[in-house]
Parts: sequence; structure tokens; C-alpha cells
Amino acid sequence: MVGILLTVRKIEPRGRYIQKFPDVRVLRYPAVAEHDELHRRKGEALFPEHKPLDFLLNDRKKLLTQPSWESIYQQHPIIVGGGQLPIEKLKVLPVFDRSKVTHTIRYWDKAGTDAAQNEDAAYTAGARVHAMSDGTFVISHIARGQWSARQRRARQCRP
Repeated sequence: MVGILLTVRKIEPRGRYIQKFPDVRVLRYPAVAEHDELHRRKGEALFPEHKPLDFLLNDRKKLLTQPSWESIYQQHPIIVGGGQLPIEKLKVLPVFDRSKVTHTIRYWDKAGTDAAQNEDAAYTAGARVHAMSDGTFVISHIARGQWSARQRRARQCRP
């Protein structure tokens, strides 16, 4: 069976088929090469005469959300938010009762690349989360940035 499909979400027919038959061979042709390939290098456009790299990166990628860019141009649909946290259930609280905090944790998802040295640097993200006595959780602080290891450590040591 041969199918030419654009998958924007993993729950669409192509995504469901791949989940049901994990051995299926999927041919992907990302608009911007993600690694060196037989006929193009990492970072090169698929058809530069049709859609040049500056058009893809400046006119398209900057206008789209990351999930939209990955789905439409890179042929790699991702679940918004990673599918781990039900963001539709989050509420913004103007204040919370700190006397009901039972536990607090600060977690960092560390990236070790500095944006000054690498334009594709990954982001480090950290969150301070409180477990409340009523079984809910409160996120009281989030930090995100492209820092070197030294800059990241300095931020992590702040209260």
C-alpha cells in the first residue's frame, strides 16, 4: 500500500496506521534537512528553487507554531505540550495560600548549548512546583533560556 498523506496530528489515519503497524516503512522528506542525506546536507532546503531556505525559515517557520512547522513542513507531527501535561486543565491563580503547601520541588530540564555559539541552541527550562494539601499543584515560577552551562548553573542557584 502506498499513501501520500500530510499528518498534522498523530491521531489522524496515517498516525493511527503507523501506531497499529510499527514496522511500516515511512518516507519523510522534511523541507529542511535534519541531518546529512544522500543528495543534501543538514540545513538545506528540499527544493531550493521552489522554496528557498530563507523563505522557509523567515517567511514560514517564524509565522507558525513549532507543532505546525513540524507537521506541515518537516513531516513530523508532535503532540502540543508533549502530551504529558493536560494544559486545558491549568488555571491561572492571582494568589495562593502558601500555608497549604506540603512539598516544593524545583526541576530543571537542562540544555548545554549557548545561543551565542549555536543559533540552534536548545532551551533550558526550570519550574518550581508546590504540592498543596488539597491534592492540587501550583507552579509558582518558570524560567526558560538558552544559556551556557555556567550561566545555567548561576540561574539554578537562585532561590
